[in-house]
Amino acid sequence: MKSKFHGAFVFFFVGLLLVFVSAANLGQASGGWVSTPGRFLFMAAVLIGGVLLCWRGCIRLSDLKKEVPDQTWWQFLKTDLIAIALLASLVGGYLILPKETRDNITKGLRDLVGATRGIRGGRP
Repeated sequence: MKSKFHGAFVFFFVGLLLVFVSAANLGQASGGWVSTPGRFLFMAAVLIGGVLLCWRGCIRLSDLKKEVPDQTWWQFLKTDLIAIALLASLVGGYLILPKETRDNITKGLRDLVGATRGIRGGRP
C-alpha cells in the first residue's frame, strides 16, 4: 500500500505545485512571463492540468484512507507532510537570502558537483 500511497501523494503534490506556479504567472501584470496569448493559453492549460492532478490525487488518497479507517488523516499523511514542510522551509530559507549569497551557494554547489564528477571519472 505504501507505493500506492506515495503515487497518490505525488499526484496531489505535483498538481498543487502546478496550480501555484500557473496561478502566480497568470496573476502577474502584463510585464510577467505571460505576455502573449500563446503563453497565456499554455499557463491556463498547466493550471487545468494541475487541478486535474490534485483532484486525482485526492480521490486516490481518499480510497487508500478507506483501507485504514482506524488512522486519522494526520497519522495517514504524517511522514509525507513532515518531508514537505522540511523541503518548503529549506526552499523558503534559500529564497529569502540576499542574491549574492544565493549566487555564492549555487556556485559552491556547482563546484562541489564538478569536483565529485572529476573524482568519479565522469564528464567535467
